[in-house]
Amino acid sequence: MGDQVNFTQTLAENSDLKTTIRWLNNFAQTVMGASSRNVIQNVGSSGAALSAITGAAAGDIPYFTGPTTADVATPLLARSATVLDIESATVVGDTNYTILPTDRFVDGNVSFSVPRTWTLPLVSSVNQGQRLLIRTPGASANFTLAAAGSDDIFNIQSRLSGTSFTFASSAAIEAIAVTQAGVSHWFITLLGEALTQRGSQGLNIENRTAVGDTDYTILPTDRYVLSSANFTAPRTWTLPNTGTVNNGTRLIVWPWGANATDTITISAQGGDNISFPQVNNFTSVTWGTNSFLYFVSSPGNWVFGGTGYFSSTNPGIVLPSGGGTTNFLRADGNWADPGGLISTITYSGSQTITIPTGATRAFLRMRGGTGGSGGTNQTNTSTGGTGGAGYLEKFLTGLTPGNTVVYTQGSAGAAGTNAPTAGGNGTASTLASGSQSITTLTANGSNGSAAVSTAGAGSAGTAGGTASNGDVNVTGQTAAPTVAATSTSNFGGMTGGGWSLGAAGVVLATGPAAGNAGTAGALQMMWFA
Repeated sequence: MGDQVNFTQTLAENSDLKTTIRWLNNFAQTVMGASSRNVIQNVGSSGAALSAITGAAAGDIPYFTGPTTADVATPLLARSATVLDIESATVVGDTNYTILPTDRFVDGNVSFSVPRTWTLPLVSSVNQGQRLLIRTPGASANFTLAAAGSDDIFNIQSRLSGTSFTFASSAAIEAIAVTQAGVSHWFITLLGEALTQRGSQGLNIENRTAVGDTDYTILPTDRYVLSSANFTAPRTWTLPNTGTVNNGTRLIVWPWGANATDTITISAQGGDNISFPQVNNFTSVTWGTNSFLYFVSSPGNWVFGGTGYFSSTNPGIVLPSGGGTTNFLRADGNWADPGGLISTITYSGSQTITIPTGATRAFLRMRGGTGGSGGTNQTNTSTGGTGGAGYLEKFLTGLTPGNTVVYTQGSAGAAGTNAPTAGGNGTASTLASGSQSITTLTANGSNGSAAVSTAGAGSAGTAGGTASNGDVNVTGQTAAPTVAATSTSNFGGMTGGGWSLGAAGVVLATGPAAGNAGTAGALQMMWFA
């Protein structure tokens, strides 16, 4: 085993100073006499002897390898698991693992295929202040670091504690074992990249909390809260009290599961308000649409900084216009062409009308034909005028360019002759479906007035025509005279809207005279985009 230096002199416990100095001098001389050897071996009263160590180099550190054996180690080897266990690495694969008290750096060398849990050793099994490094690779499955026994884990950065922490991505963690007031803790610090540091397990700058179809009290640690399901009933989400968060804390809330019936109410608590810039404060606000909400905390107030899109019921962000000069913002929050006028057309004669290019709406007015007045074969006689035609106005929507509607124009009543004969009746104007489906619109005509064949006699004017299915329906004016009589005021009645008159009657004829013809119907349409 190599050279030995034996020193067998003993020193009694009650030796005087002179004896002690003599013993130390003998010991030193023995050592100096062994200059070619490199281990001094003390042989105690038990008689056990340690083997000598040869080949030691400067800076080497001796250590026991067994009850009666020893060796030396370089400083690098002395720090390893073989000697002082200051530095060592344990490689763990895609598996759960219970970390040993002797582990110092536990390294995951493959990505996890399923969620994995690594369990820390009991704090009582390691020295106080023991440091442990843990690294997991990026993985498609979560990694959970768990405490053993009654120990807990305290996250220094997030200020959260628990029996376990779960990480959704790669993590580098330093853990320190500490017992305080009889409670054993592992204090952990994230050493990972900036993305991990900003997450809920680090500085908690960014995280996401998904909430289902339920009421929810938002936690002071939540940063982005969103729905994970459509709502089936009105729900209330309550903001944390501003006293539990830092001033300037930003909170994003996206309750996309809300709708007009199953609304979302955001409520303040503990005397807080929800403040809208330039608007009064509220303790709660309800939205009936999918809204993206943004809040910033200040003492006693959550300042509202954004919402979903502006609509007929919600304040909020205006949708992009898409550019151009033709679309304008409507009250329902949508950008649309305001319906600029494309053309105005007065149609003459019955025809099939094609809806112009770009037209989706139309305002129209339509009248029927008026009757003709009767004639006379006598002198000093008068015939009645005819009533005004029926008249209507209508605003059509939902039209498709290129489709058709069918217009039938009401005819004018013929004039009575001096035979004499009565005036002819006017007929109705109609607008009905072609390839474009609409409700049939009708403006009726007025009847012709009677002839007079008796000297000094007269006939009455006729009633006006009626109209149906318009937004506005106006009956034509009754013509004069209203009773059979000779008259100098035998005018025709006015059509609704003043658009035409019925035929005037014969006035105090000096001999046989024909009546007057009525006026044909008409249709005018203003086409809008």
